[in-house]
Amino acid sequence: DSVPAVLEAAEHGLGVALALAPLIKARPGFGKKLVAPFAFEPTHSETIYLVSRTEQARDRRIAAVRRWIADAVARAS
Repeated sequence: DSVPAVLEAAEHGLGVALALAPLIKARPGFGKKLVAPFAFEPTHSETIYLVSRTEQARDRRIAAVRRWIADAVARAS
């Protein structure tokens, strides 16, 4: 019922796990007990959605989170 539990089960040979590449690659067992079935080439086509209630559209806190996300994405690019 959680990604870490599924990855741990796969590491113990109890099945196959499908998860986001960063979560798998960060595991100590990656490349030994966990392997990717195909080459992974990261793309920058992911989309981030910030969802809030309509009545919060002008909330300064929501605007601050939006700016923080935009700045983090810009730094990572």
